[in-house]
Amino acid sequence: MVAALGQSALRALSRRGTNATYTPATPRPEGQLIWLHAPEPGGEDTATNLARRLMATRPGVSVLLTTNASQTKDLKAIYSLHEFLPSDHPETAAAFVAHWRPDAVLWLWGDLKPHLAEAAHAAGVPMLLVNAGAEGFGSATRWRRDPQRRTLAQFDIIIARSEAAMARLAQLTGGADPVPELSAPLQSSAVALPFAQDDF
Repeated sequence: MVAALGQSALRALSRRGTNATYTPATPRPEGQLIWLHAPEPGGEDTATNLARRLMATRPGVSVLLTTNASQTKDLKAIYSLHEFLPSDHPETAAAFVAHWRPDAVLWLWGDLKPHLAEAAHAAGVPMLLVNAGAEGFGSATRWRRDPQRRTLAQFDIIIARSEAAMARLAQLTGGADPVPELSAPLQSSAVALPFAQDDF
């Protein structure tokens, strides 16, 4: 009951915002598209590297890379399909997901956006939270914890990058699915140049 009340209150407060429109910067490419969101300050290089790796290993797949507007670094000079994430207003979130129609979501670090996650989940999009860091989930007040727990439950897989992150996520999920897994942090590395499969 409390969790439902917390989510309802969050939705009601979000709808009071005036920014309920979304205008995409570019059309959606044809074919499969992965939405990669990288909200961690200073994590843009790692995210760009991951986006390029995904495209290198899955020819024909496009990767939409989003970052928070507060990060200010516009990556379009080095990565063409980049947008700043729109506001987490229910109508904006629905319009964003409807335009991009992602085939999968890779959300890095934390700083969850409940309405964007809810819109993707409602559209049946597989969602993975990877490289989750303890710093990405804020304070543990009850009114903040319940919406985060509901949002985390919409992910299919959660991968933490440290024991501290595992403990924080376990506190938020309360042992419910999905159970967080532990893996090494993502790091930037060189991407292999294109090659002929026959030569390989």
